[in-house]
Amino acid sequence: KIHDGPLAGLENAGGRRKIIRLRTAVPEVFRRLVLETDPAATFPAPGDDAPITLRVPADTIVGVSQRLLAAGPVDDITIEELPLEDVIEALFKRGA
Repeated sequence: KIHDGPLAGLENAGGRRKIIRLRTAVPEVFRRLVLETDPAATFPAPGDDAPITLRVPADTIVGVSQRLLAAGPVDDITIEELPLEDVIEALFKRGA
């Protein structure tokens, strides 16, 4: 059995992580800070308008966001919940 409980209980199964998407005209300014925070972060290709994307523990979201905003020019920052599909995938990997 992987999970038998309310849907809200799946949040803890996902490790209580959040996704930060950061848009900036100068992604290289943020590279060191972002990779120190999440070594698996993704960066846009040169000339691409895609955001920098990183995943962080939910309890660090305020501090990480403040450091990002202070590090350089930010065009847009979005904080999102992990997709339910990612939480379920993590549950299956742990259950295997």
